[in-house]
Amino acid sequence: MFAEINKYKYLYLQDINSVDDISLNINLTVGEVSDQEEELTINGVTLRGLRPILKNDSIRIEIVFPSYVAYNVSSESYIVGNEYDLFEGKLAREYSKSRYLDYIKDNTIADDVYPGKLRHFGFCSEWHIIDVVAINEPKINIISCSQS
Repeated sequence: MFAEINKYKYLYLQDINSVDDISLNINLTVGEVSDQEEELTINGVTLRGLRPILKNDSIRIEIVFPSYVAYNVSSESYIVGNEYDLFEGKLAREYSKSRYLDYIKDNTIADDVYPGKLRHFGFCSEWHIIDVVAINEPKINIISCSQS
């Protein structure tokens, strides 16, 4: 399902918002490695030949959940991997088991009966990790914008 997103190496969160109190829109842009090399000096040590990852605003990914149970955005700097979570995908994932899904089931009235089979989706960008629990998979639009 997420093959079209997972073909990219780098993603950036552009914005995320809840629309009409029931749907969730996530907008990502693609990142690309710059052709320009740079230098960086840290504690007197100069690193050469570095190529930064830059946003490519000509490719936008729009992810729309018509409804959702919960979502969370975390700074990627504080996320640790664990062996408990099981998922398929790389930057865009669907979890078959996760601590976040357990948390939602334990701390809300949502479960696999009401409103229905809960599914955990994840999106990993360069600075943010986005977790969404919903009963339906999102609609995905890849939008190419021509650069002037």
